[in-house]
Amino acid sequence: MTQNWGEWSKPWSKEQCELRYVEGEKITIDQLSLLSDRPTPTLRRWAKADSWRIHRTAFHADVARQTREKTVEKLSDELSDVLSVTSSEHLESYRVCRQLAMMRGRFLMKQIEPAFRAGSLSENPDADPLAAEALAAIQLDAIQKLNPAELNLVSLIVDRCVRGERMVAGLEYESVNAAIAACEKAGLEVKVPPDAVLAQFGSSQGEKSSSH
Repeated sequence: MTQNWGEWSKPWSKEQCELRYVEGEKITIDQLSLLSDRPTPTLRRWAKADSWRIHRTAFHADVARQTREKTVEKLSDELSDVLSVTSSEHLESYRVCRQLAMMRGRFLMKQIEPAFRAGSLSENPDADPLAAEALAAIQLDAIQKLNPAELNLVSLIVDRCVRGERMVAGLEYESVNAAIAACEKAGLEVKVPPDAVLAQFGSSQGEKSSSH
């Protein structure tokens, strides 16, 4: 709340003069004398005795610091919101691509299902060698009709999307060792806690898992 200096009756008190000089917009002693209806020598004496200039410098430095902190906090909140939306959209794009690739994969599987629906070589191939040989030929022919390049593309898309989803969800590393290796590669020092701490952490994790 901004102080309304005009509300004070003149002459101003010593405390009012100091408040205006320290916390108001920067002003000279001569200007303050005109506003407060106090003699300049008196104001100079008060200012020197109570270190008004030092207090004014400290006050305005603190105001500038608070302003910077609020600005940074506001920018941080705005950036956090942007990153949250971006991450959500990023995750959704990975999921859509993965689902489309898996749909294509299921379609390709359906193309060879009839050949495998007739039986399995693992059931009893020795009972009728000719039948087993014919079944194997049918299944091999069905598989060979598939496009290897398309199968490879579907596999790559699914793998890339799964990795992307893990990365966005903060599950980029499948193990602690992989995370440590990545940190060390980036030039960071990793401090592993004592065995007792790790054992305690492991047991607590186990209790959480069993509770679910």
